[in-house]
Amino acid sequence: MTINNKIMIDIDGVIRDWTGNVFTVLKKHYPNETQPVAPIITNWNIEKFYPDIYDFHHLVFDIHAEEICSSADVLPFVHRALNMLRANKIEIIINSHQTPNMLEGTSKFLINNNIEYDYFVISNNKSKRIDNLT
Repeated sequence: MTINNKIMIDIDGVIRDWTGNVFTVLKKHYPNETQPVAPIITNWNIEKFYPDIYDFHHLVFDIHAEEICSSADVLPFVHRALNMLRANKIEIIINSHQTPNMLEGTSKFLINNNIEYDYFVISNNKSKRIDNLT
Protein backbone atom coordinates (compact mmCIF):
# COMPACT_ATOMS: atom_id res chain seq x y z
CA MET A 1 0.00 0.00 0.00
CA THR A 2 1.35 3.41 -1.00
CA ILE A 3 0.63 6.40 1.19
CA ASN A 4 0.81 9.80 -0.46
CA ASN A 5 1.54 12.43 2.15
CA LYS A 6 0.07 15.79 1.21
CA ILE A 7 -0.57 19.04 2.99
CA MET A 8 -2.83 21.84 1.84
CA ILE A 9 -1.75 25.28 3.00
CA ASP A 10 -3.66 28.54 2.64
CA ILE A 11 -1.51 31.32 1.19
CA ASP A 12 -2.90 34.44 2.89
CA GLY A 13 -2.10 34.69 6.57
CA VAL A 14 -0.06 31.48 6.46
CA ILE A 15 2.55 32.09 3.76
CA ARG A 16 1.91 35.70 2.74
CA ASP A 17 1.19 38.72 4.95
CA TRP A 18 -1.72 39.85 2.81
CA THR A 19 -3.59 41.82 5.49
CA GLY A 20 -0.42 43.65 6.50
CA ASN A 21 0.19 44.63 2.91
CA VAL A 22 -3.39 45.83 2.44
CA PHE A 23 -2.58 48.46 5.07
CA THR A 24 0.78 49.34 3.47
CA VAL A 25 -0.70 49.80 -0.01
CA LEU A 26 -3.76 51.73 1.20
CA LYS A 27 -1.54 54.00 3.31
CA LYS A 28 0.65 54.66 0.27
CA HIS A 29 -2.23 55.55 -2.07
CA TYR A 30 -4.75 57.01 0.41
CA PRO A 31 -2.76 58.48 3.33
CA ASN A 32 -5.55 60.81 4.47
CA GLU A 33 -8.18 58.07 4.59
CA THR A 34 -6.04 55.38 6.23
CA GLN A 35 -5.53 55.25 9.98
CA PRO A 36 -1.95 55.93 11.17
CA VAL A 37 -1.39 52.41 12.55
CA ALA A 38 -2.34 49.11 10.95
CA PRO A 39 -5.51 47.70 12.49
CA ILE A 40 -5.46 44.35 14.24
CA ILE A 41 -7.55 42.14 11.98
CA THR A 42 -9.65 39.74 14.04
CA ASN A 43 -11.99 38.22 11.45
CA TRP A 44 -12.53 37.68 7.73
CA ASN A 45 -14.48 40.91 7.26
CA ILE A 46 -11.38 43.06 6.71
CA GLU A 47 -13.44 45.88 5.21
CA LYS A 48 -14.90 46.81 8.60
CA PHE A 49 -11.38 47.61 9.87
CA TYR A 50 -11.05 50.38 7.28
CA PRO A 51 -14.19 52.49 7.85
CA ASP A 52 -12.77 55.63 6.18
CA ILE A 53 -11.81 53.95 2.90
CA TYR A 54 -14.58 54.54 0.38
CA ASP A 55 -15.27 51.50 -1.84
CA PHE A 56 -12.73 49.35 0.02
CA HIS A 57 -13.64 46.12 -1.76
CA HIS A 58 -13.15 47.63 -5.23
CA LEU A 59 -9.84 49.27 -4.27
CA VAL A 60 -8.37 46.16 -2.62
CA PHE A 61 -9.70 43.38 -4.85
CA ASP A 62 -9.66 45.22 -8.18
CA ILE A 63 -7.63 48.44 -8.41
CA HIS A 64 -4.66 47.50 -6.18
CA ALA A 65 -5.03 43.70 -6.07
CA GLU A 66 -1.90 42.93 -8.06
CA GLU A 67 0.27 45.30 -6.01
CA ILE A 68 -1.09 44.01 -2.70
CA CYS A 69 -0.57 40.37 -3.66
CA SER A 70 2.82 40.65 -5.34
CA SER A 71 4.60 42.90 -2.84
CA ALA A 72 3.45 41.33 0.44
CA ASP A 73 6.04 39.92 2.82
CA VAL A 74 6.59 36.23 3.35
CA LEU A 75 5.61 35.39 6.90
CA PRO A 76 8.39 34.29 9.28
CA PHE A 77 9.60 30.68 9.14
CA VAL A 78 7.69 29.87 5.93
CA HIS A 79 10.75 28.75 3.98
CA ARG A 80 11.99 26.70 6.90
CA ALA A 81 8.61 24.97 7.27
CA LEU A 82 8.30 24.30 3.53
CA ASN A 83 11.85 22.90 3.43
CA MET A 84 11.00 20.59 6.33
CA LEU A 85 7.93 19.33 4.48
CA ARG A 86 9.97 18.74 1.31
CA ALA A 87 12.65 16.88 3.29
CA ASN A 88 9.91 14.56 4.57
CA LYS A 89 8.61 13.99 1.02
CA ILE A 90 5.29 15.69 1.66
CA GLU A 91 3.50 17.16 -1.34
CA ILE A 92 2.78 20.85 -0.83
CA ILE A 93 -0.53 22.12 -2.12
CA ILE A 94 -1.12 25.84 -1.81
CA ASN A 95 -4.79 26.63 -1.65
CA SER A 96 -6.44 30.01 -1.86
CA HIS A 97 -9.59 31.89 -2.66
CA GLN A 98 -8.50 34.42 -5.27
CA THR A 99 -10.33 36.93 -7.39
CA PRO A 100 -9.15 37.05 -11.01
CA ASN A 101 -7.39 40.37 -10.31
CA MET A 102 -5.29 38.73 -7.58
CA LEU A 103 -3.90 35.84 -9.65
CA GLU A 104 -1.07 37.67 -11.44
CA GLY A 105 0.15 39.27 -8.21
CA THR A 106 -0.02 35.93 -6.42
CA SER A 107 1.98 34.23 -9.19
CA LYS A 108 4.62 36.98 -8.96
CA PHE A 109 4.70 36.62 -5.16
CA LEU A 110 5.29 32.86 -5.35
CA ILE A 111 8.04 33.21 -7.98
CA ASN A 112 9.78 36.26 -6.50
CA ASN A 113 9.87 34.73 -3.02
CA ASN A 114 10.98 31.25 -4.14
CA ILE A 115 7.95 29.55 -2.63
CA GLU A 116 8.22 25.91 -3.65
CA TYR A 117 5.04 23.88 -4.01
CA ASP A 118 3.64 20.99 -6.01
CA TYR A 119 0.17 22.32 -6.76
CA PHE A 120 -1.62 25.64 -6.54
CA VAL A 121 -5.37 25.25 -6.11
CA ILE A 122 -7.60 28.26 -6.63
CA SER A 123 -11.20 28.52 -5.51
CA ASN A 124 -13.60 31.15 -6.69
CA ASN A 125 -16.08 30.46 -3.91
CA LYS A 126 -14.99 29.96 -0.30
CA SER A 127 -17.20 26.90 0.02
CA LYS A 128 -16.25 25.16 -3.25
CA ARG A 129 -12.98 24.37 -4.97
CA ILE A 130 -12.78 24.52 -8.75
CA ASP A 131 -10.46 21.54 -9.07
CA ASN A 132 -10.95 17.81 -8.65
CA LEU A 133 -8.06 17.30 -6.24
CA THR A 134 -8.67 14.52 -3.72
